[in-house]
Amino acid sequence: MTLRTELRETLDDVVPSAPPQGLSERVLRTAIGVDHRRRTARWTYRLRAPLSLVAVFVLIAIVGAVLVGGRVMRGNEQHNAPAATRTLAQLEAVPLTLPVVQPGDVCPDNPGVNSLGYDYGSGPVYVNGKLIPEIKFVDQSGAGGLYELTYYAMPALKGKILVRGRDLVTGRPIQFIAPNASGIPSDTPPWPSSPELVLDAAHPPSRSGSTGYGIWHVRQLIDQGWSGCWGLEIDGSDFSEKITGYIRPY
Repeated sequence: MTLRTELRETLDDVVPSAPPQGLSERVLRTAIGVDHRRRTARWTYRLRAPLSLVAVFVLIAIVGAVLVGGRVMRGNEQHNAPAATRTLAQLEAVPLTLPVVQPGDVCPDNPGVNSLGYDYGSGPVYVNGKLIPEIKFVDQSGAGGLYELTYYAMPALKGKILVRGRDLVTGRPIQFIAPNASGIPSDTPPWPSSPELVLDAAHPPSRSGSTGYGIWHVRQLIDQGWSGCWGLEIDGSDFSEKITGYIRPY
């Protein structure tokens, strides 16, 4: 039974006599119109709150997506950006973290840690020579050993490379005699030595014709009285290598 039918029957019960023509129909239309407006108002009110909440949620989702997307883009940019080249001063500020060996303890030795056949190094810098003494000499500081080594750097490496070393037992620094303009250190003393070796990866004295690796011939001087247990730390813009070994002292 519809609302229209219920209203008509109610009016007929309340006003059984013949009403003025069209009255019941006008009352019926008025009642239906009021009920329709009430229903419409209720539906409008019911829908208004959920729609506003949906709008808030949509706005929050958009803002979140923008923030997350921005972070992802910045993260990708940082990931894809080349490593910043550190200056020599920044490399020198990196503390040495070579191991300390007590007298009588076994010296750590890590030769052949690469698959390329070099004596030492895990890359991108490698060392050949095994610290085999080539020259025994006496200078102002007393007897010592001069060791011939060759350093290799991968072709794509850029920036400065800092090499420092020391006797792991006594703590004495290793002195480096860097290559001269021809790439080979002088054969006769006095040698200008330094407790650090600085290599320019982009401009080595020479390069391998087959691999493109940069090549440096370096002499390392160790004074008399060293323990034979040595360590080297090689620092670059985005890497750090540690090499340790033992050679029987004089």
